[in-house]
Amino acid sequence: MRLQIFGKTIYTANNGKTMKFKKSLELLDIALEYIPNGTQTAGKCYNQWPLGAAPIFARSGKGCKIKCVDGNEYIDMVAAFGPTILGYSHPKINKAISKQLKKGVIFSQ
Repeated sequence: MRLQIFGKTIYTANNGKTMKFKKSLELLDIALEYIPNGTQTAGKCYNQWPLGAAPIFARSGKGCKIKCVDGNEYIDMVAAFGPTILGYSHPKINKAISKQLKKGVIFSQ
């Protein structure tokens, strides 16, 4: 395991797999320039989790798993703090959202 929080090459071992964080740390540097702590929610802040325990920047999710921008895969043990009780990218939810998007999403008078 090698760890340098703001270095350019950071990796750690996770179940025998090497995790990479290059893209995540590049995005974090940009986010920290414009957003306090790089996020809108303290509980999702990069410094609330050990490196490798949670994604810094998520790219996609399916069921209980999340992939970060570096390709590391995580199991979301907190279900995105509650809102994803059905998991990420649930087929019925995706279908309902797609149906509504065709009708429009922002209406005002």
